[in-house]
Amino acid sequence: VRVLESPRPVKILVAIAGQRGPTGETVAQLRARQARWPKRYERLFKEIGRLAEEGADALRAGDLEGLGDAMNANHGLLSAVGVS
Repeated sequence: VRVLESPRPVKILVAIAGQRGPTGETVAQLRARQARWPKRYERLFKEIGRLAEEGADALRAGDLEGLGDAMNANHGLLSAVGVS
């Protein structure tokens, strides 16, 4: 966990909509897919990390549009791995 400073005021709303599945089952399914296709999931996880860093950099720079774009792209990757 890191505290990030932004030169611009930022308000972020995190909302959970709809039914949430059991976390243990979701994690088990992800582990099974990762075991079956390890190289693919390694690439996906690396890109998720890179986008998170890009989003943090954008926030520190006050680039809220860049932050939003990184968040949207990362949401797509999280959906691809089954945890969005």
